[in-house]
Amino acid sequence: MHETCKMDRTAAGSPNINPGVASADTRPAIVTPNVTTVCHPVFGLDRGGLEQQLIAVVNRLSFDAFNHIVVVRGWNDDAARRADIFGPNVTVIGDTSTGPDREWARKLATILESNAVDVLHVRGLSMLVDGVIAAEWAGDVPVVASFHGLEDADVPVSGIRRKVTREALLRCKSRWAVGPDAARTACDTFNLPRDSFDDVPNGVDTSTFRPANDRDDIRRQFDIPLDRFIFLCVGNIKPVKGHDVLIDAFMSTPFIDETTLVLVGMDHSDGEIPRRARMSKPGRDIRIVGPQDDVRPWYQAADAFVLPSRWEGLSNALLEALACGLPAIATDVGGNPDVIRDGENGRLIPVNDPRALSIAMHELACNAPLRYRLADQARHSVIERFDAVKMFESIARRYRSAARHDSTAIATSRPRSETVTA
Repeated sequence: MHETCKMDRTAAGSPNINPGVASADTRPAIVTPNVTTVCHPVFGLDRGGLEQQLIAVVNRLSFDAFNHIVVVRGWNDDAARRADIFGPNVTVIGDTSTGPDREWARKLATILESNAVDVLHVRGLSMLVDGVIAAEWAGDVPVVASFHGLEDADVPVSGIRRKVTREALLRCKSRWAVGPDAARTACDTFNLPRDSFDDVPNGVDTSTFRPANDRDDIRRQFDIPLDRFIFLCVGNIKPVKGHDVLIDAFMSTPFIDETTLVLVGMDHSDGEIPRRARMSKPGRDIRIVGPQDDVRPWYQAADAFVLPSRWEGLSNALLEALACGLPAIATDVGGNPDVIRDGENGRLIPVNDPRALSIAMHELACNAPLRYRLADQARHSVIERFDAVKMFESIARRYRSAARHDSTAIATSRPRSETVTA
């Protein structure tokens, strides 16, 4: 069963959701010349980096050039509540089935056909094979694939999965990764030539993510003492993110002043990380605040950002933290070195090394001149290299090319109805 949400707006301009239950083929889309309809299947509307990039892309690519169909598997109350973040050119279709589903490719093919989809964009690898099959059943709809990273850096891809995924990737009209290291990882993992993936870095809206005008007001709202030094880590709590290393480092660091470590993200550790946090030493305050609909004020309330990941494609959280003017410590893995220039806009440390992380955290907490210098360069580096508009333009070009439209105009919606063209 599918639950369909069609986004519209009231006269005042505020978004509404009109949920209803319908089969996907009862409401075909109205096809407008030169408007590209893109379908985006995802497993949920969580607050992870992949989902946040999806939301940013579909909301910013202008409705006079693009329509979007977002298909959400495992539709639930939380997804329904979060669906109002989408704009008026987005249709959300909720698939209420969960777990393995042999009919998923057939369902997706029906959605592609009934909505006259021009391009299927599959993010990550878990839906790729079914997506390619569905696209063929729907009349050879062009597929584009983006690689965002590995769920577990220590678990190798099995031989059968590697072979099937490689074949699916080769059938895609366009392939890109969120950074150079992610592109290399994808090519090496699936035995593809090094030029098989383009590089389309994640981008951040630097007008939204910026330092606070009054950090103390935000701290009062969060009931955080004004004189505490706040370390922040944003990311779903799972092994690849290295929260265990972070807590060990935090508890062993000889801070001069009392400090607070704030963890923002959904707990996927079966309670292991909260248990570690409860064992913290007196005077060490560890707060696990869970997933946040709006994470920006947490960046603005903090003094420093920590990303202890065991692997990263290109971390949205890291970019957002830098854009908010936070000095950052990140592990020297994946795409982190593409963002952090050690000693210039942050610090890079070895992976799985709580002692090195502890030393870096102590340095930032106790060396104010270094902290201020890194913070100043942090925001500047993101504005210069990772502004979101470049990402929107690049993805829009790939949609247009895959859809085989004659027009080469690229439009992205911007504040005050501005557009950019390429």
